[in-house]
Amino acid sequence: MAGDNRTGGSLLEIGCGTGPLLVAAAGRYDQVVGVDIAFRWLVVAKKRLMEAGLDLPLICACAEALPFAAPAFDRVAADSVLEHLHDQRQALAEIRRVMRPGGWFFALTPNRYSLGPDPHTGIWAGGYLPDRWTAAIVRRQGGIPPRRRLLSTRGLARLVREAGFTRVRIQLPDVPEGQRAHFGPAMRRLIDGYHLAKRLPAGRQILGLVGPLLQVVAMLEIGD
Repeated sequence: MAGDNRTGGSLLEIGCGTGPLLVAAAGRYDQVVGVDIAFRWLVVAKKRLMEAGLDLPLICACAEALPFAAPAFDRVAADSVLEHLHDQRQALAEIRRVMRPGGWFFALTPNRYSLGPDPHTGIWAGGYLPDRWTAAIVRRQGGIPPRRRLLSTRGLARLVREAGFTRVRIQLPDVPEGQRAHFGPAMRRLIDGYHLAKRLPAGRQILGLVGPLLQVVAMLEIGD
């Protein structure tokens, strides 16, 4: 998780999928737990953990009803999860409930107002379209319309603050080289332009509004 240099303590990953973050985090935290609503991904994650020589708890549960007593974790991470949740406010309330005071929440989510392709549909600037238009385009292409609730920069910050978190920061994450390598030449050039624009103050302001990804970092204050 970008910006988190802490070692020790406990980490909960919501939407852990096949477990790449769990493997990477196992050497840094005393306790690492993965949760995902899709059991099939947990089966793959279990195999990955076994291949890495790790035995970490994997739990099939939804973010809106986490099966943990409060408080239980120093860090909670959710990568590409918020946009898929049925009830984002309830999920954030649950995250707050299971976090220890002084803990940090990290989340990565697509920007609703990105000018690039919607990662769920491939439609450029897809977040600007009404849902019914998006559904019609996807069906016309032979696909199944996705269920997603994209968030803007302001909407994401407001949602996290309303859940009771403080020191909320919206950041522009890097696109890892390993992920960049999977794209074609045109998309790689766009990613390179994105990284270049991030270095400029004006570029960061623009990307905060229309960039592809948003990362939120927020704290649960001691005494809350």
